[in-house]
Amino acid sequence: MPKKLPEDVVTRTNDAFDIDRLIRIVLIAAIAFWSFRLILPLIGFLAWGFILAVALHPVFNWLSFRLGNRPILAATIITLLGLIIVVGSIVILTNNMVHSLGNIISKIDSGEQIIPQPPANVSSWPIIGDYIHSVWSLASSNVGDAIKKYSGYLVQAGGFAIGQLATKGIDLILFILGVIFSGYVLAHASNMMDNVRKLAKRIHPERGTTFVEIMTKTIQNVSRGVIGVSLLQSLIFGLILLLAGIPGAGLITFLALILSITQIGLTPLVIPLAIWLFFTKSFIFAFIFTFLMLLTLQIDNLKPFVMAKGLRTPMIVIFAGVIGGLLLHGVIGVFIGPVVLAIFYELVYHWIKS
Repeated sequence: MPKKLPEDVVTRTNDAFDIDRLIRIVLIAAIAFWSFRLILPLIGFLAWGFILAVALHPVFNWLSFRLGNRPILAATIITLLGLIIVVGSIVILTNNMVHSLGNIISKIDSGEQIIPQPPANVSSWPIIGDYIHSVWSLASSNVGDAIKKYSGYLVQAGGFAIGQLATKGIDLILFILGVIFSGYVLAHASNMMDNVRKLAKRIHPERGTTFVEIMTKTIQNVSRGVIGVSLLQSLIFGLILLLAGIPGAGLITFLALILSITQIGLTPLVIPLAIWLFFTKSFIFAFIFTFLMLLTLQIDNLKPFVMAKGLRTPMIVIFAGVIGGLLLHGVIGVFIGPVVLAIFYELVYHWIKS
């Protein structure tokens, strides 16, 4: 029979064990916190990279199979195409803006009329009619004098615009880095998904794999519903602008894509464009193209159906995740919000059923 240790020895041993365990917990927590602080500045483009990789994974599988099961080559091609699309769009947009500004400056120097005279009935508008008519008339007759007169407001608006461009420029750089990182994720998708599934099973042995599938399907549906439908809507909108002969159609189309992705919609663009058409074109011409632009707005109604297709998660939950994620985290929240709410809904659903 083994000899029983004295109680004071057992107490000291237990105390030492508790202290060792506490030290390990503190060290692990410190390393985890430090690691999180190091990763925090990179979370933006890392999240973009993972989201893009999940969204493009079906295309990646198809291309890899066509290339003879060569995942690295397929990931490289997809990454290069993504960079060409993003950087090419920026270059085209910048050239369009520079060309448009150059034309405006040359017209100002030559004294050519840029802004048409206001219609006579503008001054009869209530409250603001006279003010709008005077400003519009000044800008129409002499843009230079109008700029000098309202230079204070223009400087403030310009400062705000520059600040917004600087912020969006940083977001754009992160997006480009995210495209590059998504190529790395795609090239190692098989091993990464195995590790993600193992981690999910450690967190929840019974439902972990299901949560991974929900996350993957939700990201792919949201990417189709938000980016896919937004791209279709902006392309149709841009075609209408070109047919209507609206100046700066390329820039306006790019703005339409941004507004559509961010769930603001195209209404802020359609209203001033419709007013411009009715003031500068014939009634029939303006009515037809305004009607076409209003029809383009209805494409937004496809987004919820595409996002909820194939998911057990209700459409309202997915759409709430899109709006809430956008308000909380910006554009990247459009993808994060639905994933979080879909997993939360799944947890609550199984908790109620159990």
